Amino acid sequence: MSNETLFYSVHILLLLLALTGCGGNGANGTRVMTTAHSSTSFASTSLSSSSRDSASSNISYHHVASKALGKNMGLAIYLPPDYNPTHRYPVLYIMYGYGGSEYSMFNNFMSVNRTADRMIAEGSMQPTILVVPDYANSFAVNSTIAQNPDSSGGTIGLYEDYLIKEVIPYIDQNFSTGNDRTTRFIEGYSMGGFAALYLGFNYPELFSKIGAHSSALWDYSSSDMFIGQRNWLYTNSELRARRDPFLLAQSRDLRNTDIYLDVGTNDPLLGVNQRFYQHLLKQGIRVQWHSNMGGHSADYWSANTENYFRFY
Repeated sequence: MSNETLFYSVHILLLLLALTGCGGNGANGTRVMTTAHSSTSFASTSLSSSSRDSASSNISYHHVASKALGKNMGLAIYLPPDYNPTHRYPVLYIMYGYGGSEYSMFNNFMSVNRTADRMIAEGSMQPTILVVPDYANSFAVNSTIAQNPDSSGGTIGLYEDYLIKEVIPYIDQNFSTGNDRTTRFIEGYSMGGFAALYLGFNYPELFSKIGAHSSALWDYSSSDMFIGQRNWLYTNSELRARRDPFLLAQSRDLRNTDIYLDVGTNDPLLGVNQRFYQHLLKQGIRVQWHSNMGGHSADYWSANTENYFRFY
């Protein structure tokens, strides 16, 4: 089996897992009122993360009308137990892997809300707002058909503008956040690892910490995988300079940014992530490296979610 075929197979598996049990409105299907806020309108569904605790976290699923994309986009928001609008909370943006959606991270597939509930109850994690935006399979970049019509499975659109100019302001305006980089973090898995690095490196004024887990990366070595998407993202030297985390690490001021990199020991992306870690060290960037048993899978990420949350 070729590297590219293997990589496609991995992501197809993740797509099937992400879609399994992602039943729209969650357990109780309760619909709350539709509200308008400035240029963005949304409808939301709300449910408790845990019915066993006297103080439960809350997850709401929103539909956001994006001007940048010209369509409705999903958004999942976790509010920690005892959420108090008068208290300022840190925010962690979570970028799912290829084939996922805003439903991939809570109560199915990864269930990171359950880990957060437990850690907050234990006092090993500060109460934090978790946000999972739907960004399709865009890798979080702004792209157009004119740049390169063959996206090899990537979703074309102004997704960077949507995430940076619409999602973040919406969260800060409607929830009790710290509203600055010191309390705003971003992490991602596989494609989401690329997205977290891409957004975090291009907007260091917005994010103080970046977690990149089993990141989809390319360094034009013989082990590069998923070549079609690499060539779409890096169509020309200008786009590559704007998008490639290897090059962004050299051109952006990341002196005040902390980075957490990890990948499973059986992951086919281990080598390129190791080389990326060494590259960051050479740039004098503050970066942690972790490699534990496991592959490119939800099992590996779930087993390490507690370590990720401790980083923030």
